[in-house]
Amino acid sequence: MRLANENIKNKEWCIEEYLNNKKSVKQIRRETGLGINTMKRWFRKHNIEIRQGDNEIVCSQKSHKMRKHPNWKGKRNNCGYYYIYHPNHPNAPKSGYISEHRFIAEQKVGRILNSDEFVHHIDMDKTNNELSNLYISKQRGHKEVHASFNRLCRELMNRGVVYFDQKEGRYGLRG
Repeated sequence: MRLANENIKNKEWCIEEYLNNKKSVKQIRRETGLGINTMKRWFRKHNIEIRQGDNEIVCSQKSHKMRKHPNWKGKRNNCGYYYIYHPNHPNAPKSGYISEHRFIAEQKVGRILNSDEFVHHIDMDKTNNELSNLYISKQRGHKEVHASFNRLCRELMNRGVVYFDQKEGRYGLRG
């Protein structure tokens, strides 16, 4: 491991392995035994741009070895949103973690989202960050989307399609 740490600190070695020998970040990680964040930190320090096709920002959390563990929650905040490590993002805080759904929505529109733009999960599942499930709007539009959903639920209750079970403390569908 000591040798691996010394290699990554050497800019010429990084350039040789990553740029000249065209090794992927994954290959270098396997050879050195270093983590993705350590690799990225040293690549940034050496001003080496990570290739787009080799970028493990989103994949790193989804393929994490701990994901198979029954207690693995991924990088999630207490509201249920997934976060990814992307310290070079213009809107990244000191921690370097940004909202995965906002990052994916930005790729969809091809630009950085403004702070007054919201990303809505159409199926209301905060963990479903598929492009087809994300809708971008301004704050007022986002509130209206949720208001229309609440109106629909109220209408379904009035029609008897949806009911509330007071014993269980949850909603359900009839029939």
